[in-house]
Amino acid sequence: MNNFTINSREEALKLMNIAVYAGKLLLRSGSEIYRIEKSVQDICSSHANIDSIEVFSMTTAIFISMKYQGETISEMIREREPSINLSYGKKVSNFTYDFCTKDISYEDAIAQLDDISSMKNYSLAFRSFGAGVTSAFFSVMFGGNINDFISALFIGFIVFFIIGTPKKLKFTFFVDDFLAAFLSSLLAFFSIKAGFGHNIDMIIIGTIMPYVPGISLTIGVRDAMMGDYVSGVMEIIKAIFKALAIAIGVGIVLSIYIKG
Repeated sequence: MNNFTINSREEALKLMNIAVYAGKLLLRSGSEIYRIEKSVQDICSSHANIDSIEVFSMTTAIFISMKYQGETISEMIREREPSINLSYGKKVSNFTYDFCTKDISYEDAIAQLDDISSMKNYSLAFRSFGAGVTSAFFSVMFGGNINDFISALFIGFIVFFIIGTPKKLKFTFFVDDFLAAFLSSLLAFFSIKAGFGHNIDMIIIGTIMPYVPGISLTIGVRDAMMGDYVSGVMEIIKAIFKALAIAIGVGIVLSIYIKG
């Protein structure tokens, strides 16, 4: 595969493998549907003798079809655990640009994508600290005092660490968000009972903010506005269920707090 021309069916299959690999990484990163489809389309169309390129992506799957000398080559791949990882999206976008403008061999392309795929995420402790700091500042932003700030800092750290710890039993996002909201509210309740926290509402608001589905809602609306209605509606529904899980988790604890 060189000089931007596909000269055999084997090379066409290699190009398909690269496109599928890049598309899967973009799915894993939580990129917008139109961005995934455009990147895959660009990779497939970067070499001559390839035509009739069709790309269809949803939030958990991508379908690719193209023709080489009249023969249709197609493939589908699923990403069962998509997440939000902007680093993946940025690096794959850079790879796509390089692949489309430079003469990169199949082996080098796969090696670059392997490097992106094996890229280590920040440690759980570091991400938990970030969640704690986020929670603390949100509690102050909504009117909390220094005691609420400190309470939200520790609660945010503890809850994110617990939820993020690998478990033998894999929960759905609904259960994870419910547990996060429930534990955050419960620990906020205990901090008030212990006499340290002052405003339970400010502490709870701060500690649930890292789980509010703002990104899912934004991506869903944007996908819908770009004409990807299926993926857009799926993301919006996911955001609604995440918000519902948070509301239920907080509501259970607040009902106990009010009655007590």
